[in-house]
Amino acid sequence: MSIGNEEYVKTLDELFNSRKHQQFEELYPSVEQLLIAEKEYELLTKIYMLRALMYYQLSDIEELVKFLSKHFTLFRKYASDEDFMRYKNARTIALEMNGYYDGFYEQMMEIKEYGEAHGNELLVVNALTNIGMLKVHTEQHTDALPYFFEAYDITLPMKDADMKMYNNHYLIINNLFATYLRMSDFQSAARYLHLEEPFKKCYPRYDMLYRTNVAKYYAATNEFTEAQRRLTLLQAEIDADPTKSMYKLETLQCENLIAKNSGDLQRQKEVYKQLIAIQKKSKQDRLLQLIMQSTHQSARHELIEVSQCDPLTKLWNRRGFIHRTEQVKRANRDATYVACAMLDIDYFKQINDQYGHLAGDQVICQVAALLKKYEQSGFVCARYGGDEFILTFLENDEQRITNKVETLYAELRQTVFSYNDVTIPVTLTMGVVYVMRNETCPVEKLVSLADCAMYEVKRNGRAYYVIKPISQEEVVV
Repeated sequence: MSIGNEEYVKTLDELFNSRKHQQFEELYPSVEQLLIAEKEYELLTKIYMLRALMYYQLSDIEELVKFLSKHFTLFRKYASDEDFMRYKNARTIALEMNGYYDGFYEQMMEIKEYGEAHGNELLVVNALTNIGMLKVHTEQHTDALPYFFEAYDITLPMKDADMKMYNNHYLIINNLFATYLRMSDFQSAARYLHLEEPFKKCYPRYDMLYRTNVAKYYAATNEFTEAQRRLTLLQAEIDADPTKSMYKLETLQCENLIAKNSGDLQRQKEVYKQLIAIQKKSKQDRLLQLIMQSTHQSARHELIEVSQCDPLTKLWNRRGFIHRTEQVKRANRDATYVACAMLDIDYFKQINDQYGHLAGDQVICQVAALLKKYEQSGFVCARYGGDEFILTFLENDEQRITNKVETLYAELRQTVFSYNDVTIPVTLTMGVVYVMRNETCPVEKLVSLADCAMYEVKRNGRAYYVIKPISQEEVVV
């Protein structure tokens, strides 16, 4: 990668951030041609994101849609998987903003499947929620409910441990309330309104939304006097505090509901115009957020690599391993068993003493390279520390667990370890445990049990493995 090319991209970034649109437009074509000629496709995706943001700054959403669609193939080929999914999400929302609904469902389902495959529950929840909201927007209220329910089931067990899931859980409840209200199913709407109430104690934002929803409920059930009383109080609060202007959309929706149900057509027409303008701005802000996330994603990946990856082997470290295993367990709800293996290089100190520490590092890297291949078939692999490695995988059958372990260990035994063309004799010891997935067993406990199993093999001579099922009694000890 040319340092000069990176400087060109940096210059474009500076011009964009300082809103020097003319200078940006003058420099952009030559930088684009240069990067294409030198096949610097990763840098090219970066300037394309800047160009997309430029269209957004100029409020040219139609050109933004064309631009995002034009470079779809390039992003699919050269952007990271997560960047590409954000790009698709941005492109899909931009199309939806212009009324192009074709393909929205398919692309959101693809984003959902990607999230499931990579243990990214947040992508799954966002995709499900977007599909549900589109169904509501196109008056398919009954069809929207299963998507909201699925997102609800994912966020419910995670909301107390993850702030993003907490926020998403509230928003899903809010969507369910709004959907049932549109369906005139007031009993179900009241149930979800009741579920919203505890959230109002946590954030002022949720308190405002809850009070607005109460006013909407009164409006929908034709209790116009009470609805208007509550709405007037909310509007006065928003007018008195500019920081609460974000709630204007919610109060306009309530006002529109009062006008519609009370038969005030003139008032409804005036409110509807304001609603359309604010809703469009809200979608544009969401689109901007998605594009901005993509432009800063490479920096985020670097932070993740430092905090969760082992620098020598590029496998997960302990922290990354536990986090990733929990993700995989949540994403694969149909699996029956969770298996965990602890692997240790026998007499590793002797290898370092006889062949040198660089040779020892090479042996560790060779083991890691072999384990990394198994990540493609669903294993989570980590360097746990020193010469120890840890693995987890999910299965539906005990015999398949045994088969996988036997295959892995056979490949490890057949591997020829060497450094500077000198063959190094290496043996490994492995302890494997597995437990029913529905048992309450933290990852840390599984690791401890696998470690005990491995040391049982070491006491009996090393250079082999053991596979042990774990009972619920052993889990809780």
